Amino acid sequence: MEYVLKASAILSIFYICYRLFLQRETFYEANRWFLLLGLMTSALLPLMVIPVYIEVPLTPNRNFAAVAATMPHPPEVFDLTSLFIWGYAIGASFFVGRFILQLFSLTTLINKHHKKKTEVFTFIEIAQVSTPFSFFNWIVYNPTQFDAQELDLVLQHEKVHAEQKHSIDVLIMDFTTALFWCNPLIWIYRTSLKQNLEFIADHQTQKQSGCEERYQKLLLKTSVPEEKLISINPFYNSTIKKRIVMLHKSKSNLMNTWKYSIIVPLLAAFALTFNTEIIAQNVSDSNPASATTLDQQNVLTFIVTKDTKIEQMEYITEKLSNEDVHFKFKNIERNSKNEITGIKIKYDYKNKTGTYAKSLSSPIPSIEISVNPTSHNVTIGEHSSGLSQTIAIGSEKDSNHIQNIALKEPLGLQKITHETSNSQNKPLIILKDKEITHVEMQAIDPDTIAHISVLKDENATKSYGDKAKNGVIIIQLKAPTATETQMQPLYILDNEEITKEKMEAIDPDTIESMDILKDDSATKKYGTKGAHGVIIITSKKKK
Repeated sequence: MEYVLKASAILSIFYICYRLFLQRETFYEANRWFLLLGLMTSALLPLMVIPVYIEVPLTPNRNFAAVAATMPHPPEVFDLTSLFIWGYAIGASFFVGRFILQLFSLTTLINKHHKKKTEVFTFIEIAQVSTPFSFFNWIVYNPTQFDAQELDLVLQHEKVHAEQKHSIDVLIMDFTTALFWCNPLIWIYRTSLKQNLEFIADHQTQKQSGCEERYQKLLLKTSVPEEKLISINPFYNSTIKKRIVMLHKSKSNLMNTWKYSIIVPLLAAFALTFNTEIIAQNVSDSNPASATTLDQQNVLTFIVTKDTKIEQMEYITEKLSNEDVHFKFKNIERNSKNEITGIKIKYDYKNKTGTYAKSLSSPIPSIEISVNPTSHNVTIGEHSSGLSQTIAIGSEKDSNHIQNIALKEPLGLQKITHETSNSQNKPLIILKDKEITHVEMQAIDPDTIAHISVLKDENATKSYGDKAKNGVIIIQLKAPTATETQMQPLYILDNEEITKEKMEAIDPDTIESMDILKDDSATKKYGTKGAHGVIIITSKKKK
């Protein structure tokens, strides 16, 4: 639907320029191509997207939890947008159907009558037609309406239409009118295009015949209702008076051709306003020392996707307001599938303000919002790294209403368990249909997790009894490959290496802290033993 609106707007720009600056000029051939260009531009320009690149600082985002504000599509509600879409579709179907039916009627009329062929044209004499017309190289006329001189002028007029392939213009125009029928200007545009084709034929006929007065009297004589068939070039139409006036008009000054250039800045302004896509380019911090001082564990990151709902944006705004970050989501545009195609995000944090905006013809890519309370940095840009897990949190009132949360690092699991439990009592954790401890859960490599379901309140106790009164975290792992089954992290308890079995036997209440090292940070400290990660556990000091 957005495409239809943009195409209609572009067509309106062309028509207004034609009506204000070009209609009174005698540049008939140039006007023909200008009006055709309007049809082609309205069809193609809405599909073009102009990238606008902006630079945003790159904030390292390891070891933090990212909340992706997405949820399954709710049941579709029949609203005004749906009503408009259905109304447009019904109208377009009617007019396209009428276009096809009338085209069929025209070909039937031509085929069932006798034809007189020449090298270029095919003449068809039909006594029932009230006005001559042409369709490609077919010229239809009633010979009883005119004397020999008049008929010669009529046929000359229709030959101009046929030679210059005006039927193609009319077919394109009529089909476009059927598609954009809801735009009132399309019908006036259609009239103007067909009228200009008559100006061309009149001008050429009068020029070739040299009988100005006789030709103009013929136009007046044929002022009778035209054939009700589309896609034809009738000799008569309701603009006879205008056609005669234009035949008397002096040739326009060539200096007036500058008027055609008026359309260029208007189209450029339209494209820059409605067809732009803002693309964020990350710029690395030039000072390595400053990057290392960031408190990564406190970074808040939210992902806004094409499916994010207003309620979730309000949730993000509320969470950030707790950190004195004032966010606003504005100018939200959605397509017929309720996907976001345009959005504007503004923030105000510690005397820093910023704006991020997108306006596309297609759904927006995922947008990542990161806030670092330590450095007071806010970054907004396209979310480049894929989300590794999806966590579904059930609602007490509606188990079908879920909020998806995506994690990037194991610390995210800590955040989920913390947010799931409102007290010191911890939720029940299920892995492979077995209960596991919180320590065991922290040791899970997030890359191996396929899905995490979080149940709360009645949804939890119905399935797992009273021990699930503080919630249940159900973890489903991806199917391991042969190589992955051989990969085990290194377990360190109070600076001593321990086995996995001993780690699993640790009482969670005796743990003071737990750190997880990965990649270079693990191998640098523990060598090849830490190639698959290191879990460092520090016990509480005995009093």
